Amino acid sequence: MPKLSFSEFFNPPDGSIIYRSRTSEAFMNSSGVLITRHFQVATPITPEEMRVAMEQLKSIAGSNKIYIISNIDYSLPASKEARDIAAVALPPLVGAMALVCSRPLARMGAKIFFGLKPQPYPNKVFDNPFDAEAWILSLQEKWQKING
Repeated sequence: MPKLSFSEFFNPPDGSIIYRSRTSEAFMNSSGVLITRHFQVATPITPEEMRVAMEQLKSIAGSNKIYIISNIDYSLPASKEARDIAAVALPPLVGAMALVCSRPLARMGAKIFFGLKPQPYPNKVFDNPFDAEAWILSLQEKWQKING
């Protein structure tokens, strides 16, 4: 199978269940990793949209931890209220999160944010989805060995 391009990596394959909102879309890849990408929108996610997104994530995860690779190239900074909603909802759901950003300035911003506000789950910022996927899959495999 030929290697996908950066943009192809974040496009859902035919037949995928796609979870869409005004600001992003997501799908599960064949390895059980949630792949997300943010759209180029004029306004950031609202607190109510964040609540809906977190409920949707809970339904996707079920009783399992979810592993996420997210393209944040077009992600806009969320309000403090929206961030607080995610800060409460994500820790019990997320096994690890890889953020992918091809834009150096945005990547630096994400690294600074996570440096200042450490998360209770592994997270890392990458410049390409392939390194992100290798990292996520290694953590997913370790978790599965430990937890059956």
